[in-house]
Amino acid sequence: MSEQPRLFEDLSVELFHLIFEYLTPHDLFLAFNNLNQRFTSILAQQPLFIPNNRHMNLNLYFNYLTSIIPNHISQIIYLHLSERRAPHAVDLFLSTVPLEASNWSALKAVTIEDVPFYALEALLDDNSLLSNVHFLSIDIGVDRYHHSEYHIYDFNVVLPVLEYLPELRSLGIRMHTHINDNYSINFNRYCPAMIVHQNLHTLMIHECSKELLVLMLNDAHLSQLYRLHVSLECTHEGLAIEPSCPTPLKLTSVPKLRHINIKIMVGLAWVLAYFEEIQRHSQLEHLKISGHTRFTLNSNFPRVSALKQWLTLNKSKEFTFQMKLLVDATHDATEIRKLVVTEYNKAIGIKKTTYYRSINLNYSASNNTYKNNKDPRVELFDDELINEYVVKMEIMEMDYIDDELLEYLQLIPRWHCLRKIILESDYPYVTEKLGENIPLLLHIAQRAPYFREFYIEANLNLGRILSSNVQLGILLMSQLEIFYFTAKDSNCSLGNLVEIVDILFTHSSASSIVLKQLTLNVDGHPSSWLTIDHLFVHIGKILDRFPALIHFTLFCQHDTESQDNTYNLSKLAPEWYARLLFSRPHLIDSLEYRYKTYSLDIWL
Repeated sequence: MSEQPRLFEDLSVELFHLIFEYLTPHDLFLAFNNLNQRFTSILAQQPLFIPNNRHMNLNLYFNYLTSIIPNHISQIIYLHLSERRAPHAVDLFLSTVPLEASNWSALKAVTIEDVPFYALEALLDDNSLLSNVHFLSIDIGVDRYHHSEYHIYDFNVVLPVLEYLPELRSLGIRMHTHINDNYSINFNRYCPAMIVHQNLHTLMIHECSKELLVLMLNDAHLSQLYRLHVSLECTHEGLAIEPSCPTPLKLTSVPKLRHINIKIMVGLAWVLAYFEEIQRHSQLEHLKISGHTRFTLNSNFPRVSALKQWLTLNKSKEFTFQMKLLVDATHDATEIRKLVVTEYNKAIGIKKTTYYRSINLNYSASNNTYKNNKDPRVELFDDELINEYVVKMEIMEMDYIDDELLEYLQLIPRWHCLRKIILESDYPYVTEKLGENIPLLLHIAQRAPYFREFYIEANLNLGRILSSNVQLGILLMSQLEIFYFTAKDSNCSLGNLVEIVDILFTHSSASSIVLKQLTLNVDGHPSSWLTIDHLFVHIGKILDRFPALIHFTLFCQHDTESQDNTYNLSKLAPEWYARLLFSRPHLIDSLEYRYKTYSLDIWL
């Protein structure tokens, strides 16, 4: 007699824990809470990952703050806290949720994104929820809403984090470093002493000074460091100045360092000199150098023979090296650039070249080979590689795409990972060729099942051509979750962009629209359009058109700094909000907003 098939509820506890990891906490509790005693017991032991609140609507976020987090706080192992396009989210979190470390006994990983400066200070308190985390990521980059509050140097952010959080194993910080001509003087004067951190094995910093990097790596401050990923910053004037040769990093300072990924703006010779001792002792397994360099008459850029000599210092057969640098030159150094780039191209097997804007090289110690790391068959534009597994693609409207590449793109049956497409146009006039690449855009989008983000930077003429394409409109309505339109050379109003967006999303039923985030960047001067009536009418159209919308952002490209200016979002936004609530009182508990003189963020 055949055995009866097992029921879902008869699976082992261990298997349920694995399955439940794929569900967000609100979906998990909605489906299984109070189902029976066994599931109640399993849920009480389930590790919870609190997802990015930026992807939640406001009501769902309130549910997390008032119910899910307080009732299951000891089960939470990951927390993502963001104010990116989510006005006042951190204030709500700090005022609602208990912050003491004793409540967060399971918390091991946290992502903090675009939070106010005071909030980061509160979260770094001695007894806060971050006290015992092992993995921390902080994003306060230059393109974030609160970045202007961080008028401090890189060492004022990185060193306190390392000091206050001794249990960290991995730290990633994305910030904007204020590098100026006085930075070195201020670093020596104001940089605090660095503590020895006993646990950190991975460090990632976007925009870091060479001074801070040297301080952290020297003197065994990070003796457990295994993986380093850093982008070095310098002043604009410093792009043409080679930094002085450093004292090499001692092997005893970073005995476990194996992987380095470093992005430079200048100073390849500095990087090679600084890491020479650990290279000589065959410690590194992988080194990647990317970024930019500028040739001058006094350039100290390593020639091929010098780089080969440095690479072969490492006797390990496991060592690999990648270098991808964009290069330019001052007017008097163009011949030097051509000479050096030609020399590197010959080393990787390119005998002839007319392209002197990049150096790309791969080296593998296992077979002592040097090769080009670019595939010219799939190079869409100067430095962007296109293949069927790309996540992001940029298409320049009015750019000629040769027949060989066009055939290659059209033969790809499926773009497996493509999520984001950027369409740009620099042409301000209507011509027969305007919109010529839109069929290619549609062809690619139809074969990209994970296409969710569409960014347009163009004038209204291209926008109108796009909005008239019915096939594209139907596809966007059913797939698109994030849509940006940045107007160029149009002198347009918010109403002009709303009209284009409205038409583009009218090619199917409203119930099929899944758009969650809309950003419109208006290039018309505010004096030509910015009034309370204009905001009220056209933001109202957006709210009516997109029922699933979570975030709307309006940017004015003309920043009116004067607080007394009539055409100023800081002055008009509160009046617009009062009028909106009067006409739509149901939004009083389901809408948060914030504003600057040139921007308005709405969270629904």
